[in-house]
Amino acid sequence: MENENIDSSDSDAEESDTYRAYIEDKATFLSMQFKTSDEAYTIYNEYAKSVGFGVRKDVYRIHPNGVAIKRRFVCSSEGQRHADKLQSMTPKRTPVMVTRFNCKACIVVVLISSKVVDCERVYWGTHTSTCTRSEVQCFFGHIEM
Repeated sequence: MENENIDSSDSDAEESDTYRAYIEDKATFLSMQFKTSDEAYTIYNEYAKSVGFGVRKDVYRIHPNGVAIKRRFVCSSEGQRHADKLQSMTPKRTPVMVTRFNCKACIVVVLISSKVVDCERVYWGTHTSTCTRSEVQCFFGHIEM
């Protein structure tokens, strides 16, 4: 059986709705169109919360007229810390925990007209830094106010 390792005891209503919507067909992001890049960020952040990782805004491109035409949202563990920052210069300080694991999960959105933002590319990296349900609330983007 394919699903015999799935634990169905923790089936929150909010988790099941968003999680199923994105997991059943991962291509749904590619078919989505958004009104703004902030709306794309909000939806990707909801997905990240259900899976167990944080999202941060990465690079963006601006048209000469000042309009953002391309935006990339990445896993909060994307990238690596610089080698000189891995070792503490002063022995008094405790080194800061490494939080970057080179995770490649991202979504890229592109402005295709003045009113529509289209999803250009989605990469579903394997999240080496996924968190449990209680730890997800520690990400800044997942705090509900």
